[in-house]
Amino acid sequence: MRSAHRVALLAATLALVNAQEPSASSYAPTYVACPAESLLRLAGSIASGNQTLSSGEQDFRARRAAVIAPLWSQYATQAITGYDPATLAQSLPTVAMACSGGGYRAALYCAGILNALDSRNASSVAAGTGGVLQLTTYLSGLSGGSWAVSSFIAQDLPVYELVLGVASESGSDGWGLENGLLLPSGLLSEEDYLKTLEASVRMKQAQGFNVSITDIWGRALSYHFVNGTLSTNFVSNTTVGNHGADVLYGEALTRSTGFTGATLPYPIVVSTVDPLNVQQSQINASASIYVPLNGTVYEFNGYEWGSFDPQLSAFINISYAGTALLNGTPTNTTATGCVQGFDNFGFVIGTSASLFNTIIDQAGNAANSTDVGIIKVIIGDLADGLSANRSDVSNWPNAFQGLMPDSYEDSTTAVLELTDGGEAGENIPFSPLLAKARGIDVIIAADGSADTDENYAAGYSLAISQMKSQMRPSGTYNLPPLPSSSAVVMNSYLNQRPVFFGCNTTSPDAAAADSYPLIVYIPNSPPVNLMTNQGLLSKIPFIGKYFNGDTTLTNYSTFDLDYSNEDTQTFLDFATNIGVRGWAQNGADNDTQWATCLTCALVDRSRQRVNLARSSQCETCFGRYCYSEAETAATTTNSTSNSTSSSSSSSSSSSSSAASCITISTSTLATLAMNILMGAIVML
Repeated sequence: MRSAHRVALLAATLALVNAQEPSASSYAPTYVACPAESLLRLAGSIASGNQTLSSGEQDFRARRAAVIAPLWSQYATQAITGYDPATLAQSLPTVAMACSGGGYRAALYCAGILNALDSRNASSVAAGTGGVLQLTTYLSGLSGGSWAVSSFIAQDLPVYELVLGVASESGSDGWGLENGLLLPSGLLSEEDYLKTLEASVRMKQAQGFNVSITDIWGRALSYHFVNGTLSTNFVSNTTVGNHGADVLYGEALTRSTGFTGATLPYPIVVSTVDPLNVQQSQINASASIYVPLNGTVYEFNGYEWGSFDPQLSAFINISYAGTALLNGTPTNTTATGCVQGFDNFGFVIGTSASLFNTIIDQAGNAANSTDVGIIKVIIGDLADGLSANRSDVSNWPNAFQGLMPDSYEDSTTAVLELTDGGEAGENIPFSPLLAKARGIDVIIAADGSADTDENYAAGYSLAISQMKSQMRPSGTYNLPPLPSSSAVVMNSYLNQRPVFFGCNTTSPDAAAADSYPLIVYIPNSPPVNLMTNQGLLSKIPFIGKYFNGDTTLTNYSTFDLDYSNEDTQTFLDFATNIGVRGWAQNGADNDTQWATCLTCALVDRSRQRVNLARSSQCETCFGRYCYSEAETAATTTNSTSNSTSSSSSSSSSSSSSAASCITISTSTLATLAMNILMGAIVML
């Protein structure tokens, strides 16, 4: 009876949606004349010593360096680090930050860490960490992290204003997380909202492009992460630009004030590709879907999209994304053989978070149930009506056909089937930051993954990144020594505090073949008073939140798709605190030397390059925060009781899905069916 009611409700919704067609601003790409210059850029390789950046990125780097240079002398003073700023200025570091995937949880965690490092936040400045963001050159995001990164750069607002919005007579803006991601205020009351999503995507389909669930997903994300939607017009289609339907990713980033003035980092978001042929030896053994560890990672930035991975190493101008190329020449030979407008803002960040193939895979493997049956109907059979191509992925016309046929798996593929950026298990987007042409010295990794049963990070992605790095040709993507598993991380309590990886290297030149960046790992973790007593945590069934009394923490489920304003602000408060507290020990709430230690990490490669001995205060800091493989091995061997107590938490990471670092339960799948997928398939 329950399933009959649900199917009837779905049918009623579809009937309402198809009853009339609202007007929609142009989400559809257009066909245009091709430019005289080539759309394709071959990026070279490490092996050949000719890896290059785009001219646009090079120009940004030069402008950003000019902005950053005077800030270093203000931040890394001799009183803090023990180093002469003028000497360090001879070879300033290139700093990057990476935000993991994990839905709204990861987006909010990324925002909180950004807030902790932002000089526009007075409390962060007072803590000594505010200002690091202003010294950062690159900012990468994946899945939920891509939502935060892209919104932050495009809108150039302080975090609390960006996320919570500013109230006005017209209503409040911000991310609007109190409105459900696909069903804002109830299934039947939001028919205008659903019809608007459908109309936008139908326009793209009418232009001959393959559309999928990801198009609906991306349009829904735009209501939250693209400027223009207010609390008062959320379910209407009367906004200028129709809730981001006509906002393009490249333009939104490169025309933002933070980008044009080079006052904010260069943003990059990533996606993986659903593989054509799977070699079992290349697969992450714990993955429930099969994206090879050495599969191509694609990046999207303000100027281009493509990959530095050695099997491809090519890019296309993002303004002409959607143009299919064969050996660099458009396959459409008519006068209007190129495409513009394909890089819709929501579609790009939706592509980075497109995990519907994972949902189908896990639904297919789950025990038979009424809910699973509904899921299969909604995403499987019905979704086949969207296009001739796969409907559970993000369909991108392949601009790289004909390239590298001996190494590039999709060289003969007409349409790339892109998926969530973390589906190979690398849930922190290190790959684009390891390109030697970018010369990155330090990466601050904000890990909001759900590696444990309590939805906290436990370093699962670190181990996968290490494995992936080792599968690449030597010198391609170098990482420092990292823990081999989540169990190692948890048994050594590395998931409860910031950790520095790669403190000691003999190759401080970031462009050198044997060099690797220093990684400042900041995992999402419980408040200090819960660190050693997980028994204080109690889960509220079907909500996915954990509470300590009346206090909401930062460990929501990846599939929590709405947050009250109060929960959002509390989350940001907690996440910001994680960024400013450091490793609190001996009953303290924070480490009073954390700001000094963070600065020591940021400038250490520079210190080496200008031949300065490590200062006494930095030696103390590195003794406290640097990862030691030997000490970790000893701790792991001698911590049987700790391993036992944490086994239930770590088990979820060892059996987790590579897409989201959690296994999606049947009950969660049922929730997804009724909350995400019914909305996602309204266009059928």
